[in-house]
Amino acid sequence: MRFYLSILAFALLTSSCSEEKTDSSFPLVGMWELVEMNLLDSTAHETPFKGGMQGVLLYSQDGHVALHLSYADYQITDLSIRNFTDTLSREKLEYLTGTYHYIGDYELLEMEADREKTTGTIQHTRRVHSNPNDWGKVVERSFEYRNDTLRMRPVEAVNSGIRLAWVRSRDN
Repeated sequence: MRFYLSILAFALLTSSCSEEKTDSSFPLVGMWELVEMNLLDSTAHETPFKGGMQGVLLYSQDGHVALHLSYADYQITDLSIRNFTDTLSREKLEYLTGTYHYIGDYELLEMEADREKTTGTIQHTRRVHSNPNDWGKVVERSFEYRNDTLRMRPVEAVNSGIRLAWVRSRDN
């Protein structure tokens, strides 16, 4: 009897772990490439953030999110930087601050769709982050999806002037 209860518990556990958290029609699922990241100033004028950025955003069907942002052409450098070492020069350490990334979970808070666009708010719970102060932080992003372009902006006041535009990756 104990054996059958163990099998039943295992089956319930594995089926609940593999359950999809998001409807397959959710338009954000997939990989996105950053095409524009701007900062809105007090006069409502947009300028490229840090002179230009590049990035990738990934939403999985089972509720996970991954984001990586870096300065434009970050990967083009003459610096030779080893991983897993504690003897980097100041120049190399400063260079490495040109990236921003996190992995976590997302939850769709609201969504409305009509024939032309889909709008809503999505919440990201950051499990890990390039900034140790942001581990576990929960943030919200408003979004508009139209014509294969995803436009997002942070809801929190400190970053609310940032505007991001993504296009679906051709690798999807």
